[in-house]
Amino acid sequence: MDKIYIPKLSQGEASFVEGKTISGIIMDANLFATYKNPADTIRRATQFFILDPCTNYFIGGYCKEKSSFKKLPTTPDKPYKIEKLLSDEGIRKYKFVKESIDYQIQEGIGQIILPYLYSDSIDNIKFNLNLTMISDGLKLIERDEIKLPVYAMINLGIEVLHDVSKLNQLIARYSNDFKEKLEGYFISIDDFDSRKASEEELEGFAYLVYNLSIDRKVYLLKIGDYGKVICCLGASGYSSSLGGGETFNSNSLWKKITAYGRNQNEKTYVPELFDYLYDEQLRKVGYKCECSVCGDSGLPPNWNGTKAHFLERNISFMDEFSAVPDENKIDFMILKIEQAIELATKYNTENVLGVKTEFLTRWKNVLEKAKHWTIEDATAEKVDIDVLIEEAKANK
Repeated sequence: MDKIYIPKLSQGEASFVEGKTISGIIMDANLFATYKNPADTIRRATQFFILDPCTNYFIGGYCKEKSSFKKLPTTPDKPYKIEKLLSDEGIRKYKFVKESIDYQIQEGIGQIILPYLYSDSIDNIKFNLNLTMISDGLKLIERDEIKLPVYAMINLGIEVLHDVSKLNQLIARYSNDFKEKLEGYFISIDDFDSRKASEEELEGFAYLVYNLSIDRKVYLLKIGDYGKVICCLGASGYSSSLGGGETFNSNSLWKKITAYGRNQNEKTYVPELFDYLYDEQLRKVGYKCECSVCGDSGLPPNWNGTKAHFLERNISFMDEFSAVPDENKIDFMILKIEQAIELATKYNTENVLGVKTEFLTRWKNVLEKAKHWTIEDATAEKVDIDVLIEEAKANK
């Protein structure tokens, strides 16, 4: 099965894919609705155009401050209240959920991502509200005889990755309750930086995907090169933006985040290292990229070139990876990681660059452990929505 890189594009990046054929592209609904001409250009570049409904913004007031949400018809006049979504089926099912589904259908999107909220843990009431909204959405889709693939979004805090029992509960709820009606899942974990993450967090993420992807598609959002690693364990693809955007930050749902992404025009993506280096460092070691963007100079010519280089190198890596038989993918990735460690060590020894390798060792350790994994029989009790509603009312 092909594994794909899915660039997350904004309105200013249409030129990077214009006239090309990309395996998949994702775009935020607010940008899609606001910048129609570049959005149409982006959409024409792929048959797998993914629209993130961005409903996780709709319980905070920040979406009303962002001008790009003004033209998105699903943006609420006032932020939704959790208690109201729990207790009022009319608002939850026939407004919040239905409007999101209807918008995706009206825009001719080829699949539906059900509306969702960010929850910092599976113990938070928003986690169970998400499950209820999935149920609502599936019922509406069945009632209206909509024949499109349906995906659920899993947007959670990083703490769940530290607890296998909670991971098993999460897997059970999504698999046991909805698996037969879902095409798959999109997953975004708060504050997950794969180069800084602990081995426990890396393993937890891999374990989650390994189990959810048994017979469903799983796509990873806002994740760096560790997405390639998890594609060895069942993920169908991974996504990041071209200028950074490798980590989801839940704070961005409530306020503007200024320090975000990579430093423009300073660092270049080096796939052989699964990392980024300054151009002066790359010149020092004589590194030359042979992609079509870098050409004879061996390095991107400018900031836009850095983005185009990043796109081309990620796509070409995944093309190579997809050609590897499934049973050999883990060994293939381990070899790539070992080669990266060797190259980084060479650069550090000969040029004192200080290239980091610790995260690569952690990635490799996860893959070595994953070779011995077996499918867990994860089970979880059904949640009584009436109990949740009463709890919400009591906590008002």
